[in-house]
Amino acid sequence: MPSTPNGLRSTLDHLSREEGISLNIVMEVDTLTAMKDVAVSGHALTILPVLAIREEQDTGVLKGVRIEKPAIKRTISLGFTRQRPLSKAARFVGKRLRELAAGLLEV
Repeated sequence: MPSTPNGLRSTLDHLSREEGISLNIVMEVDTLTAMKDVAVSGHALTILPVLAIREEQDTGVLKGVRIEKPAIKRTISLGFTRQRPLSKAARFVGKRLRELAAGLLEV
């Protein structure tokens, strides 16, 4: 698992306390590549979003299993300031991120 502070780790710690589940964390690894390497080695399992392992799943290097109970939800926010007008580039990025997020949420 990633060490704290980390968004995924905070979510999992909160959820485990809420559900009365004890996480068996045997190793804290802070890079995605290292987390996947440990899982590929067969020495441990990890919890990652499906997007983080999609390529490895497609090639058969890793196998992912959906955790359904309890469901794990994460909130992602995009904020803009009202203190000054947004540049054309910032407006484009915001619009594109909303489109991409909507498509990913349909998966």
